[in-house]
Amino acid sequence: MTQFIGLEGLPDVITDPAALRRAYLDEFGRFIKSLKTGCRQHLVDYVQMRTDQPLDIALSTYLAGRALHVG
Repeated sequence: MTQFIGLEGLPDVITDPAALRRAYLDEFGRFIKSLKTGCRQHLVDYVQMRTDQPLDIALSTYLAGRALHVG
């Protein structure tokens, strides 16, 4: 168990970080699944990109891959 100190007037919270992580990842997984479904329904490409990779490299990689599938 870990105590998280409340900020900006919020109370402190005591919780299990491992359980909190699992709950967050489950919720995030549901969100991504919903996002992918919505993209497919509207014929929009869904591409997951990392924030530690420069945008120009990520975008050019995506566009190069897409050009292979379109041509």
